Amino acid sequence: MALTQIKGSNIEDGTVVAADVADDAVTTAKILNANVTTGKLADNSITGAKIADNSITGAKIAMGSDAAGDIITYNGTDYIRLAKGTAAQVLKMNAGATAVEWGTDAGGIAVPGSSVAGDTLYHNGTIYTRLAKGTAAQVLTMNSGATAPEWAAAGGGGGPTVVSATLTNGASSYTFSSLPSGITRMQLWFYEVSLSGTDELLVQFGDSGGIETSNYTTASGRIMVYNGTSSAISNNGGFIIRLFEAAGDWSGVYNFWKMAAYWVGAHSGYQASTSSATTGGGNKAGLGTLTQIKIRPSGSNTFTVAGSFVSKIDLLYWQD
Repeated sequence: MALTQIKGSNIEDGTVVAADVADDAVTTAKILNANVTTGKLADNSITGAKIADNSITGAKIAMGSDAAGDIITYNGTDYIRLAKGTAAQVLKMNAGATAVEWGTDAGGIAVPGSSVAGDTLYHNGTIYTRLAKGTAAQVLTMNSGATAPEWAAAGGGGGPTVVSATLTNGASSYTFSSLPSGITRMQLWFYEVSLSGTDELLVQFGDSGGIETSNYTTASGRIMVYNGTSSAISNNGGFIIRLFEAAGDWSGVYNFWKMAAYWVGAHSGYQASTSSATTGGGNKAGLGTLTQIKIRPSGSNTFTVAGSFVSKIDLLYWQD
């Protein structure tokens, strides 16, 4: 009877050498599962050509002392195990830029704790850190030391802050008070402002010492559209607006700009009762930090607001 199989128990250990096995003679069908250990393989005896693609799984790889979170890295000679790091550590290059290692974040980006939707990351000079989200309508700006971003109320690089006032009949003045520091430009918008007599309208600035009534250099003029008659007036007690008409219903705008130690302004408008165009301007020196603006007649007149009529003044200011 011909010999068809040889069992492992019939082969003496160490008697079959590589020269006794023909090339390509041992197939996977001839090898029992889990029977070929590293002790049965000569060094460098299995080449890549002998291993089928995608046939070696993680279960067949052991680096020694393996633990969840370990990774495999190449050390220039062989693939080795890099043990997992600790909580919040980041993977980075070592000082010699020759291998990866776990370490504390010193320039990389690690996700900070307690993060919520809307948070942002910024670099604090050492690491990236979390800036918690701001509140509704806040804007992102630099802090006073220009070292880090922060959330703050709008009013800087965005649109102006608007303060509205409605004049009352018989009032002798109106004051915009408690203005914030840092105002660099303003607009005063007037709607249908009338006086009880022929006074002019004055705009006066104030600081912590009160409303200032001197050191203004201003003038204003008007020309009547229907007959071409013109008139002008100057004043050093405030920024003057030429009205010279009882119940004149003046609407217009006065623009102001902070230039070094001076406030410079220019105005234009229209007086309905006389069909007059009004223009003028001037400057104010010697003012401390602006805290208030007063609008009043130049003499003893009062504001006139009749019946359901509305007379308004809007202040717009920017803190650039």
